[in-house]
Amino acid sequence: MTKTTSNPYRYDRCCPPPEGRIDEQEEYRTLKKYKAYNPKTPIDTLRELAKDEDFEVRAQVAENSGIPHDVFVLLSKDKIYEVKQKMLFNPNVPPDVLDTMARSIHRPEYRNLRVTIARHPCTTTETLDFMSTQVSPSLRRAVAGNPNCLQYTLTRLAQDSKYDVRRAVISNTEVTLPVLLTILDYERFNHTPFPRNAIIELFQHKLLPTAAILVMQTLWPILLENLRNPFRQTRFYLK
Repeated sequence: MTKTTSNPYRYDRCCPPPEGRIDEQEEYRTLKKYKAYNPKTPIDTLRELAKDEDFEVRAQVAENSGIPHDVFVLLSKDKIYEVKQKMLFNPNVPPDVLDTMARSIHRPEYRNLRVTIARHPCTTTETLDFMSTQVSPSLRRAVAGNPNCLQYTLTRLAQDSKYDVRRAVISNTEVTLPVLLTILDYERFNHTPFPRNAIIELFQHKLLPTAAILVMQTLWPILLENLRNPFRQTRFYLK
């Protein structure tokens, strides 16, 4: 693209080109998208582009790491799914915006957005605790894997009826020994077969203290019994 002074809108302003010039209109659209994504673009220009009628321009603004809080709020209310999705991938999205979205998004087609919020590193413990009580198993599983979760929240999810949710608790990097033991207690009190891969994951958990490793070692005979008798699922009981 060659710079010329005859078209000031190309580089200096966001005014549209004359109607009928399709090539210059497309060039202008490309320029707006570039400005929307550029973190050095002035904030006032970003505010203007966040209201652009072209949703692709708004989506580029949503990814910009330099947008202020009020622009985040504006884009979180955008009617286009792609704009909301791009904003959630922005590492600087404010926690209060995530909380508002988590509590206000109820449309089935937006369920993936809620899962993204549950996995976001900026999501607060209060928001995660709220989302851990929702009906969707995929949402609870995403919450269980977020390191920002309170141990109280992880304890509740450790007793979840869905095994995938309990397994996500095991994989959480901030999980503690009492929470892991809660999972074992859940299996004991509910008389459910304990999946052999879960026994392996618990045994190989690298962040457990020595005491927990000793507890997990007592489960190996059960695992071996399951391997010797593939058609028999052994139940275990903690005493």
